[in-house]
Amino acid sequence: LVSGWAGRSGVAVMDLQTGQIVGVNIDQQQVSACVVKIFIMMAVAEDIEAGKYTAASVDDLVRDAMGPSNTWPARELTILAGGGNLTTGVLRVNAIMQSLGMTRSVMPHPPGYPEIDHGLGTGEIYITGRDMVVALGKLYRGEALSAWATDYVLWSMTIAIPGQQQSLGGGIPYSATLYHKIGLLYAPNDVWNDAGVVTFQRDGREYAYAIASLSSDSGNWLNGYYYGTAASATAWQTISPVYP
Repeated sequence: LVSGWAGRSGVAVMDLQTGQIVGVNIDQQQVSACVVKIFIMMAVAEDIEAGKYTAASVDDLVRDAMGPSNTWPARELTILAGGGNLTTGVLRVNAIMQSLGMTRSVMPHPPGYPEIDHGLGTGEIYITGRDMVVALGKLYRGEALSAWATDYVLWSMTIAIPGQQQSLGGGIPYSATLYHKIGLLYAPNDVWNDAGVVTFQRDGREYAYAIASLSSDSGNWLNGYYYGTAASATAWQTISPVYP
């Protein structure tokens, strides 16, 4: 499937029951765009739980950053995560990523704001498929945050606007639940990324897998959007029957 795609692409899927990972180009660094906001949200969740500010006080920023995926609210959240200092916030988000085992991923700046060097350069934000599914697995299983903070971050990964839902979401049935974040950059990068966790119920038990479909330089970001749907459908058709 992936070998027929244009541009630079990678797909990773992790069965969260067994920990098995499969994919193509799963260690290839891809331009992240706004997918990295998941890890900003992890810092925000920790802060809310610690009483540094309330969920209500940042609700508009969170919904704007994770819904239509605007960039300036994510920058403001990063400043809050740094106790009022942007560089401190950037370094903290990177520390969270590293603690999750994301050794080939880096957020040198908040999405859309590469002008300032925070000690990590001013280049692109990079992620890999393997890093994403491993980190998402730890998030979903409660290995990264408390139960409350885990639920808060997962909730934030359900508020994408409708069109954004149908990349990974277009490959699964309505009975399944998708927690995810997209990343979009227009030409010349033509980035469309979608990464998240799919859950489904069988006989009262919840099963889950993590998936990342990452694409750039395909000639049109919409190509990557539909690549995500195809990857999602293939993952569903392969994993779902294993748990009847």
